Amino acid sequence: MGNFPLTIISDQIAKSRGLLIFHGKGYIVMTGGGNHNYYCGYCTETIITKFNSLGVITGGAIQCPKCGTPNDLSIRPHKTKPQLMKDMTAEVSPKIMIVASPLWSSQSFSGNLNILSSELIDAFVDEQQSFPGILQHYTSYQGMAGIISTNSLWLTDISYMNDTSELNYGKELIQKCFDEKSNDVSDATRELFRRGFTSGDTLDPRFGYYATSFCSNSDLLSQWRAYGGGGNGYALGFSTNSIKLDQDCQLRKVIYDVETQKRLVDHTIDATISLFETERGGMLIDELDEKQILPAFAAFLHDHLLEYLFTFKHPAFIEENEIRLIYKFNKDRDLKNIKFRSYNSVPVPYMPLNLQSEKLLAILPLVSITHGPTLHPDLTKKSLSLMLEQNNYSHVELIGSATPLRL
Repeated sequence: MGNFPLTIISDQIAKSRGLLIFHGKGYIVMTGGGNHNYYCGYCTETIITKFNSLGVITGGAIQCPKCGTPNDLSIRPHKTKPQLMKDMTAEVSPKIMIVASPLWSSQSFSGNLNILSSELIDAFVDEQQSFPGILQHYTSYQGMAGIISTNSLWLTDISYMNDTSELNYGKELIQKCFDEKSNDVSDATRELFRRGFTSGDTLDPRFGYYATSFCSNSDLLSQWRAYGGGGNGYALGFSTNSIKLDQDCQLRKVIYDVETQKRLVDHTIDATISLFETERGGMLIDELDEKQILPAFAAFLHDHLLEYLFTFKHPAFIEENEIRLIYKFNKDRDLKNIKFRSYNSVPVPYMPLNLQSEKLLAILPLVSITHGPTLHPDLTKKSLSLMLEQNNYSHVELIGSATPLRL
């Protein structure tokens, strides 16, 4: 006797296909004379017993009497249970990781730098607060179809992203903080400033940072307008906890408040200067280079300030409430995965990324799709239902925008 899971499907898709609903307790919904039992893909409650094949219920769906989850009776189940929209937590704690460069992690004074790094990361985490349990990614129909069919999001080299002033904004703010301190520090510290604040990583083809954008709101008027109205926009909701994060792929909540930005930069610079002057002990630049103290502290300052370039934006953009997924590119590892598209006659590099933390699941951690305002919401949901089933996303919930069509 074999025991097999049924495939979880969303409420919306179940309704569009015809949903069998059974009530009562002490149930087995269906029983036959075969050799297999089938159980709910969500709660594992046995629903069907002694059936060799479920083909007798073509294209149907059945609601589990115990947990209420619709199950598909005609397609193969996922290798492991996908997360559903109803499983999502309201908030997720941020995780900040900074990879320690060998230049500052392998010195005799590395212990003090590691302690300082932890302190700076804690201050950064306090400002990041928390992430929503579902991250919303707005895109066009073409973008949504590409994401679903390839099981990947496109991350764009941050140097080519739409708002070209973004990196300059962070650079100018950091430079201003340096300038305000430069008259009151030693020549060695000024050299530390010069070496520590280099943003060449973003233009060096060997390295780089790739990003895509999310927010917490699945029905944002400004985003529907950005995609032209008429229902062309879609918000794809991803499970935050299921996104694969590591030292090269991290989430960051964008910071718009200028005072917060200055406080973080000032604290990073001041704390680094304080430890640097302690280790320097009056040595001049040549001796600091010989003992690897200046190169180590410059690399340390660079690594921590670089975080702010990708996290700070001008306060005029605060309505976006943006959360970024940032991937650290390395040519030796990632060159084979880079693709290009044209924008304003410039070839723009981008990288498809799966995001899934569960190795057995090739699909993305997608839990919902909200379509923009449209004259034909029922037809839109019907088409999306078919597209999701075709690409093994039957569990994804479909939601219509509550925004009036006239934008």
